[in-house]
Amino acid sequence: MIKNKKGMEQVNSLVWSLVMIGIFLGIGLLLLGKFQLQTYERTDSTDVVNETTTAVVNTTGTNLAVSSYYGVRCSVTDCINGTGSVHIPTSNWTATNCAVASTADSAFINEVWNCTYSYTYEESTTATEAINETINATADIPGWLPIIVIIVIASIILFYVFVMRRQTS
Repeated sequence: MIKNKKGMEQVNSLVWSLVMIGIFLGIGLLLLGKFQLQTYERTDSTDVVNETTTAVVNTTGTNLAVSSYYGVRCSVTDCINGTGSVHIPTSNWTATNCAVASTADSAFINEVWNCTYSYTYEESTTATEAINETINATADIPGWLPIIVIIVIASIILFYVFVMRRQTS
């Protein structure tokens, strides 16, 4: 049994310090993630004329080339049949979230289309990239905290075991 309670109080304070560091680190990373979303800048509108799509299917549709951009907003203005330059009436298609889909009664289902649209998106800035690098660089730290705690506690216990052996010898 350990006679020195002061040593156990030191272990307790060390463990609580590491827990607090972990909590503050977690909160800091969450805040960085929120700040990162605020650092993007909306781009000017860009026009795309006659972008060739893959086959447009009734229920699933097809994504336009820019659909994966962060915060993208598209406005499709015209679609034509890819094989014969036939304008597809707007009653035969819908555009949602930078994807174009034909309606069930469209004569142009499963055909390649050429669509004209404009889009804007959220472009990353230097601040966005800096925050992203910081988040990526610190992503491994929370996983190491339990290991560090265990090593520190084991070291303290071993230290006290050796001190107790010397005192009893």
